[in-house]
Amino acid sequence: MIINFPKSWQNINLKFIGDINMKLTDLMKIDEKKEDEILVPGLGKYTHKSLQTRLEAQAKDLFDRTKKHEYQRIGKGNLNAFIAMWEAMSKYMEKK
Repeated sequence: MIINFPKSWQNINLKFIGDINMKLTDLMKIDEKKEDEILVPGLGKYTHKSLQTRLEAQAKDLFDRTKKHEYQRIGKGNLNAFIAMWEAMSKYMEKK
């Protein structure tokens, strides 16, 4: 979980919690976790967030092109990449 505090708050000492002597930035570092990597065959590794963002962008692009009846610039490679990313995300979500 990432919390965006104002910069003026980042050096506040948390002594009011008791014997804990740490700054707010230290607390934020403890709470950060490394995101899982998702392997997309033939394309590489993505974090969950980056793969989701990429899928959303490509789906929106396909939808927009369909509305405009533009089918010329989409090739098998683009569609196969989209399918591979979709399947990788699907498998990842099944495991969770």
